[in-house]
Amino acid sequence: MTQLHITVRAVGGVTVIALAGELDLTVSGQVDDAVRAAQQDADHPHLVLDLSHLRFMDSAGLTVTMQAYRRAAANRTYFALTGLSPGTRRVLEISGLDGYFTIHPTLAEALTAAPDGAASLP
Repeated sequence: MTQLHITVRAVGGVTVIALAGELDLTVSGQVDDAVRAAQQDADHPHLVLDLSHLRFMDSAGLTVTMQAYRRAAANRTYFALTGLSPGTRRVLEISGLDGYFTIHPTLAEALTAAPDGAASLP
């Protein structure tokens, strides 16, 4: 059974969703639910997916991530990925999706890049 831990927190005007474990078809619906809820939060409209503790991501994870990107683009809100492991980065590169996403090496950098100083770590 796939194990994935999802943590959601607000930092300024940004929702940070941290994923730890494996993101595959069996848990992609849970991630999609969390991402959709975050993107509908008017108080925290911007989103950062922190993947620093993600060990594995398959095509279902790519689909969830791409859908989140498309919703953010349609709503003109900030969306970024951070903490990509070499394996996760490789999956994005092979799929050709790495060029679509704003990717930052650290959560602090992703938050600093959010529009209008929407967030920063304490």
